[in-house]
Amino acid sequence: MDDRLVVSLLRHGLTLENEQKAYIGWLDSPLSELGKQQLIKMSFSVPRAELIFSSPLLRCLETAHIFFPKSQIITIEELKEMYFGAWEGKTYEELKHNDMYRKWLTDIFTEPIEAGESFIQFSKRISTGVEQIFLHVKEKHVNHIAVVTHGGVIRFILHK
Repeated sequence: MDDRLVVSLLRHGLTLENEQKAYIGWLDSPLSELGKQQLIKMSFSVPRAELIFSSPLLRCLETAHIFFPKSQIITIEELKEMYFGAWEGKTYEELKHNDMYRKWLTDIFTEPIEAGESFIQFSKRISTGVEQIFLHVKEKHVNHIAVVTHGGVIRFILHK
């Protein structure tokens, strides 16, 4: 039995809100046409994986289905992006005069998000999601998995 595990971390494709540089943590936005086209072009180079995990948000599920069209996708609720609360769907330009937002930009690890998720809540949630993934891996005895999720989640996982 091989004890190594290859983990491919894949960020979802572009949405219209991504193209507008808006915060879309838990907004369930679909991929934009540009996002779909970019993923289709890249799909030939995505490595095969034995198990596919995804955030339950539409942009991640659509990405997973483009990259792994014949695979079962296991959704993990805890792999969602940070919840931006009152800032969901808004851009820097719309928020730049908001005092809470400006404070948060100076220290995202301790400053709260208006009606949103703290970094501590986010990190605990993602850690729980990763634990769930490894339970599946241990049960199935696989050597290569793919995780389709969000940029903030991937940064956190890589940091840990």
